[in-house]
Amino acid sequence: MDRIDIFDSHFHCQKGQSANGIAGLLDGGKVCGILCCTDLHAPHDQFEARNQPLLELATQRGKDVLPLLAAVHLNRPNWANHASKWFDRYNVLVGIKLHPPISGYTLTPELLDGLFDFAGERGLLVASHTVPLPELSAGAFHPSLRRRPETRLVIYHGSTHEQSAYLAESFPNVYVEPSWLGFFPNLFQLMRKLGGHRKMLAGTDGPGWFDSFDGCPYEDLVQLARQNLPNEEAVRDFCARNARRLLGISD
Repeated sequence: MDRIDIFDSHFHCQKGQSANGIAGLLDGGKVCGILCCTDLHAPHDQFEARNQPLLELATQRGKDVLPLLAAVHLNRPNWANHASKWFDRYNVLVGIKLHPPISGYTLTPELLDGLFDFAGERGLLVASHTVPLPELSAGAFHPSLRRRPETRLVIYHGSTHEQSAYLAESFPNVYVEPSWLGFFPNLFQLMRKLGGHRKMLAGTDGPGWFDSFDGCPYEDLVQLARQNLPNEEAVRDFCARNARRLLGISD
């Protein structure tokens, strides 16, 4: 069977993973690209110091191979002033990553409207960790998306399934990344009925896969994709093509 390209759309440079480890994944041929988040715990004034090896590696490899999401804490004062400096300096930063549980806030229109304006002005995408709680799930983005429907948004973990599928169907630039203890078949079924497999991105929430898994996460990802998608073209779209289209990367 032909090789399947994998563009990992959900990855972290932390939890024991270093820039050297990411370089090894790319050089080993496991993936053709990684959309990687910077250190989720770094205070804004320590962003460059805490992420320098990753920023240097991404600059060397280029944003078609290692685009980065800058972790932003929307509840911290002057986040936009800090982030503006990062995006002016590093063109490998293609978007913003939110992780409200780590940062300690909930997703409100007051926070998201300003974020979407910032992202739209700079041509950035937004990606967010989601969990099945009212102000931390995909549905929390709906009011701001209605006012700014062109926003590029990636819903990490696809939580909740119904909300994620609805947003992907309703807005042209909303994508769903479904990793969480493997994949949930129900989410794939909903997406096929509403948003379709071309609005889904493959990701591992890496490094690694969920804690109890012993094996190669990328081999498992392809196997699960084949179980949940209708054909090989859909698998190829999910594993890499959709991410490249979202990021403006040619095949």
